[in-house]
Amino acid sequence: MTYKNSKLILLLSLVLSILASCISIHSDFTYYKEKTFIFNSKDIKLNGIYYSAKSRDISDYPGFIYLYNDGSIYCGWGEKEDVFWEDPNTYLNFLEKKFSEKGIAKSAFAEDWGSFIIRNDSIYIQEFYRNSEYWMLRNIISLTGIIVNDSIIEIHKENCSWCGNMYSGKWKNKTEIRYDSPIVYNLYQSSFKPDSTIAWFKQQSWYKEYLKQ
Repeated sequence: MTYKNSKLILLLSLVLSILASCISIHSDFTYYKEKTFIFNSKDIKLNGIYYSAKSRDISDYPGFIYLYNDGSIYCGWGEKEDVFWEDPNTYLNFLEKKFSEKGIAKSAFAEDWGSFIIRNDSIYIQEFYRNSEYWMLRNIISLTGIIVNDSIIEIHKENCSWCGNMYSGKWKNKTEIRYDSPIVYNLYQSSFKPDSTIAWFKQQSWYKEYLKQ
């Protein structure tokens, strides 16, 4: 192999690597195609933030979620629970300021969005997770839980078909994690909610094309 050919192959490999890192997998993202609520869906309030009720490793699972009438969901990581519940309004003021900044739709706050549906008393969530160390830019993680009442959500399990290929921690050789005790999210009512139109997937052609059908 000549030096020139070696450089060409190296260049092609670099280009392919860059292109691969820009891929967002959305084939398993389906809940946006379904009705969020149907006749047997248990009632749940949407006028505030659902924040984790117990202390956690901040990287284990979302610290808070926002739910929307159109089935959109925002899963944020947030502060430790004791920090939030000691003074919720301080953190909410921080979120409101961040989400009002110019260029928010192209920032990290446009990530971590997804869709949810409620069937009977069960809630099913598909959220996009952004990767910085894998060949794909984004893919889906699914959460399944129970609507305890109109202000409390319990998440019981997490599914990820690709996480075992990327992480060596809790996902090693696994595609599903069932929590020994559920992750409880309590509603804190507030007037502020992030604008769900900034969700990165709502800017994508495949999403817009579906809405036209």
